[in-house]
Amino acid sequence: MTRTTDADQRYQAIFHQAAVGIARIAPDGMWLEVNEKMCQILGYSEQELLRLTFSDVTHPDDLEINLQLQQQALAGDSQSYTMDKRYIQKSGDIVWVSLTASLVRSPNGTPKYFAVVIQDITELHRIRDDLQRKEAHYRQTLKVTNTGSWEINLSTKEVFWSEKMEQIWGMEKGSFNGRLDSVTASIHPEDRPAWEESLRACVEDGKEHNLEYRLLLPDGAVRWMHTIGDAERDPQGKAVLMRGLTMDITERKQHQQALKDSEARLQVAGQVAYDLIYEWDVATDKLQWFGNIDGFLGFDPGEISEDIDAWLALIHEEDRQTLSDAVELHRISTQELNYEYRIRAKDGSYQYWSDRALPIIDSTGMPQRWIGVCRNITKFKEQQLELERIAHYDNLTKLPNRALLLDRLQQALAYAQRHSTQFAVVFMDLDGFKQINDEHGHDVGDQVLVQVASNLLTAIREEDTIARLGGDEFVAILNDFPPQDEGKALLDRLLIAAATPIQVDSHSLSVSTSIGVTLYPQRAETTVEQLLRQSDQAMYLSKLAGKNRYSFYDHEHADNLGKHHKAVERIAQALKRGEFILHYQPKVNMARGNLLGVEALLRWQHPERGLLEPNHFLPLVHEHSVYAQIGEWVINEAMNQLESWQQQGFSTPISINIGARQLQSPDFIKLIETIKARHKSVTTDSIEFEILETNAIRKIDEVSKVMQSCQQMGIRFALDDFGTGYSTLSYLKQLPATQLKVDRSFIRDIMQDPVDLAIVQSILAMSLAFRQQVIAEGVASEEHGKLLLWLGCEHAQGFFIAQPMPGTEIPDWQASWTPPASWLSTRSLDPTRLAIVISMVEIRSWHNELQWYLEGRRPHPPALGGHDCRFGQWLLGEAKQLYAGHADYQTLEHLYAELQRYASQVHDARHKGQNARLDIALQNLANTKEILLSQLSSMVR
Repeated sequence: MTRTTDADQRYQAIFHQAAVGIARIAPDGMWLEVNEKMCQILGYSEQELLRLTFSDVTHPDDLEINLQLQQQALAGDSQSYTMDKRYIQKSGDIVWVSLTASLVRSPNGTPKYFAVVIQDITELHRIRDDLQRKEAHYRQTLKVTNTGSWEINLSTKEVFWSEKMEQIWGMEKGSFNGRLDSVTASIHPEDRPAWEESLRACVEDGKEHNLEYRLLLPDGAVRWMHTIGDAERDPQGKAVLMRGLTMDITERKQHQQALKDSEARLQVAGQVAYDLIYEWDVATDKLQWFGNIDGFLGFDPGEISEDIDAWLALIHEEDRQTLSDAVELHRISTQELNYEYRIRAKDGSYQYWSDRALPIIDSTGMPQRWIGVCRNITKFKEQQLELERIAHYDNLTKLPNRALLLDRLQQALAYAQRHSTQFAVVFMDLDGFKQINDEHGHDVGDQVLVQVASNLLTAIREEDTIARLGGDEFVAILNDFPPQDEGKALLDRLLIAAATPIQVDSHSLSVSTSIGVTLYPQRAETTVEQLLRQSDQAMYLSKLAGKNRYSFYDHEHADNLGKHHKAVERIAQALKRGEFILHYQPKVNMARGNLLGVEALLRWQHPERGLLEPNHFLPLVHEHSVYAQIGEWVINEAMNQLESWQQQGFSTPISINIGARQLQSPDFIKLIETIKARHKSVTTDSIEFEILETNAIRKIDEVSKVMQSCQQMGIRFALDDFGTGYSTLSYLKQLPATQLKVDRSFIRDIMQDPVDLAIVQSILAMSLAFRQQVIAEGVASEEHGKLLLWLGCEHAQGFFIAQPMPGTEIPDWQASWTPPASWLSTRSLDPTRLAIVISMVEIRSWHNELQWYLEGRRPHPPALGGHDCRFGQWLLGEAKQLYAGHADYQTLEHLYAELQRYASQVHDARHKGQNARLDIALQNLANTKEILLSQLSSMVR
C-alpha cells in the first residue's frame, strides 16, 4: 500500500512538469484534467480542451478502433490498452502519438476515468512511413533484379554463382574463380567467424544458413548482405550440396540506423524540457541533481552538486534568506514550492533561476521528498527589466515617464484621502527651449533637458516626484504641500532650479519655466487626469502673464467655461441625428496574405467640417455621460455590420475600441448582454475589445473580472497602443488580454531608428513570454512589413495595407487584395541574420544624422570609424568573427571604407564652403550607402 501511495504521489508531483502529455478522461470521453505538455501537443489551451471530448480531436480514421478499445476496457475485457493514433490539432495539423490508457475504477467497480499518457511520435511515424515505402520498393527490386543465387559443392568446395551474385559482389561478369575460400576472404573480418559457424551448423547440425553480414568489395566499400540457404543430403544423410540466395540489404540497414537515431532524438527531446531536475530528501537533506549543475554554472564536477550548503552559498545575498526560509518551511509544508532567485556562477556573474517543486507525501501526510525543476530565466528577466525601464522611465532624462507619474499620482491621492493631507501637482513648461533647439540643434537641446532635469531634482524633497511628460514638459508631485509662504517657497526653488545657467560645449545657455499648480483635496471628487489638466491650464495662465512664474488653478474660472459645455451638447446632438459612422481598417497576416479581422474606427460626418476623426471630439466628452452613449452606439453598430455581412455570406471579426472608463462602468457586462440579445445571429467570438487608456484603470482586479466575464461569452481582448508607456507590465500580467497592439509611433521609424527597433524587439520578446499575439499598427510601406516579418511579427494593419473604409467595401477589398510577393516569402530571421538587418537600420540612422548636421540641426557630424559607431562595432566584431575571409565580408569592408572616405569629404567640403565638391561627395556618399545596404540585404537573403 505504501509503494502504491508513493507512486500516486510521484505521479501527482510531476503531472504538470512531465515531458509527455498526461490527462484524465471521463468514460463519456470528456477531458477532465490535462497537463501543459498535452496542451502543447494538441495545440489547445487547457480551458479549450476541457470543453471538448477526445472524439472531437481524434482523426476520423482512428476514432472507431479507439472507441472499440475503450468499450472493451469499460466492459471489463481489459484493464488498459495502447495504440498509435492521430489527433487533429487546433491549427488543423495532424499529430501522431503513442497512447497508453488505463481504466481507473472506484472500489465498487464503477469506471471513474481513463488515465491517459501520450508521446508525440509524429517524426517517428514519418521516418517509419518513409522506411516502409522504401522497403516495399526494395523487396520488389530484390524479387526481379537484385537477388543472387548460389550453389556450393561440399565435396570439391566449388562455388557456382548467378550473374547477379557477381554484380552484388562488385565483380566483372565471369571473373569469379568459383572457390569457396575466395568467398570467405571477402567477408568482413568481424563477421567472418559468424559466417563460417553458420555454414558449419547448416552442414553438420542441419540448421538453416540464415545470416546478415558485411561484405568487403574489391574497391574497399562495405555492403551489408543477407544470405539464406540450406543443405541437400544423400540417402545416408550426409550434406553434399548447399543452395541459397543472397541479397544486398545495405539500404535497409541504413534506414534502420536512421530510425534508431530518430528514436534516440525523440527520447533526448523528452529529457530536455527543463534545464535541471532535482530531488531533495527532507530527512537526509540530500540534494540529488539530474543534469550537470556543476557545468551549468562553470564549476568542476562535484564542486556543488554534492553539497546543498555549497549550493545555498551561491544564492544572491538578497535572495538567500528568503530561499533558506522557504527550504525550512517546506520541510513540513506540502504547498508547491515556486521561487525565482539569482545564483552566482564560477566567473562571478549571476543567473536568474526559476525553481518549482512538488512534494512526495509519506503515510503521515508529511513531505518525504521534493521533486523539482530549475530553468535559467536570465534572458527573460533581462528583457522584463528592460521593458519595465522603457515602460516607466524617460529614455533621455531617466526621470519617471507619464505612466509612472500617473501611478504615483494615484498613490498620492490615496495617501491624502487616508491621512487628510494636501499635495500639489506642479506642471512645468520650459520658456525659451524651442529657440535653443532651433539655433543649436536637437543634440544641444537634449543636453539642456538632461541638465534641467538634474537641476529640478535638487529642488524637490526626497518624498516628492518629478517626471518628464515629453518635449520640454515636466510635472512634479509635492506631497504634504505646506500652506501659504512655505509652500510658495518650494515653488520658488523650482523656478530658480530651472533658470540655473547651463554650459553645453562652448555654449552658455539658460531657460526659465512657466508653472501651473493645482491642489488636492478639492471640493468635488477629482481624478489624477483631471489634476493634470488643471495644472496644465494653470501653466498657460503663467505663460500669458509673462512666463517664469507660477499660477494656481482657478476653480471658479473653470466652472464658468461655457465653450466646453456647448461642444458637449453639439456632440450629443450628433449622436441623436445619426451623424456618426464607422469605418473599418483591415488587419492581416502578412506572411499568409489572409484577413484576420477589421478594426472599427469612429468617424463624425460633420455637416460643415466634413469627416472628423475621434481626436477632434471624443476628448471633449471624456468625462461626460455622452461618452458612454457613444461607446454603446459603436458596439451596437459593429454588431449591425456583422449581421449585414452574414446576410451577404461574408464574415470576419471586428475589433472595437473600449475606453477604460466604459470598461469600469458597473453596468458594462449588463450592457454587453443586452446588445448581444438584440443580435442573436451574431456569435460573440466575432468580437474583440481593444482597451484604450489602460493608465486610467483604477481597480485592475475588478476590470480583470469584467474581462473574464466577457471572455466566457467568447469575446477576446487586446491592449491598444502598447509600448507608449500607457501599458505596463502589471497590466500585461493581470489583464487577461490575448493580443498586444504595438503603437504606430514605434513602427513609423523602425526602418531608420535603432531605438524604435529595439523597443519593438523587446515587445515581441515579452509577448512570447506572456503567450500573447502581437499586431503592429501603422505599416506604411512594403519594407515596413518585410522588416516586421524578419522580426517575427506577422500580424499588422496600416495605410499601406488598407485605408479605413465603409463596411460595405470590406468584402470586395478582401476579394481583391493581394500582399506583396516579398511578404509571402519572408520569415523570421535567426539572430545572426537579424544582426545584419539591425546594422542596416544603423546605417540609415547614421545617414539621417549626417543630413541633420548639414542642415544645422546637429553641431557635429555623426561618428563613422572603427568602434566609434555602432555599425563599425558590428562590422569589426560579430561580423568579422562570422564572415572574415568571405567575399561578402571583404565587400563590406571596402564599402565601409568608401563610406568613411566620402563622409570625410563631405565634412571637409562643408567646412571649406566648397559647395560643388560637397554636392559630388554627397552623391557619392548616397550611392555608396545604397550599395552597402544592397550588399547587406543580399546577406540576409
